Amino acid sequence: MASAIYYCNDLQHIVYQPLTEPEIFYPTPPFVQIELNIALQFGFRRHYCLTDQFVDLDDEGMLLSQETIRFDLRALKNCDRIHQILGPMLVRLRLNPNARPCRAIIKEIIRQGVSIGTSESNKGRQVLPLQAVLWGTFVEQVNEEEEDQVLIERALEESASEFESSNYNMVPAKESSVKKMLQRVRVESAECDKKGEEKNQEKAFGS
Repeated sequence: MASAIYYCNDLQHIVYQPLTEPEIFYPTPPFVQIELNIALQFGFRRHYCLTDQFVDLDDEGMLLSQETIRFDLRALKNCDRIHQILGPMLVRLRLNPNARPCRAIIKEIIRQGVSIGTSESNKGRQVLPLQAVLWGTFVEQVNEEEEDQVLIERALEESASEFESSNYNMVPAKESSVKKMLQRVRVESAECDKKGEEKNQEKAFGS
């Protein structure tokens, strides 16, 4: 079976300075530092490509993860440097730092970091907290082979359940028979589509 493909096309974020005070380590850093915490919360859905259906995977729960890092405020002035700092952090959070949504997040972190670094209210502070919250949905893209397997497992479960409840003239379905049934349904569906196209062409020529 091919490996599942995941994507997220609804990633949203907010970046702000929280009210909580970061823990101070001694000796204090010689330069002002940013303490960035990235927290994410993702739900799960499954996309069956063959039928173009989406199913919410409520049983999977939510993916909750967070990570904290400290770096010099001066790093925000160098885009390459800040990407080197935040890139591995986003990868550990299962995000692609080169994707457009993540580039937007990094850009917002830079903007907010520079803003709090020049704020009058933060003067005299050596560590400035910065919070980024990300949320969205991970979609598992199921191809035809994987979808067949899901349908087969579901059919086998239903067959076994029916057999257990009433075995009158019934036997549990075998995987091979379910595969043949799915293949026959696809062939019949393709033939119907072909006949429909031929009828449409005949009507077009007849008119």
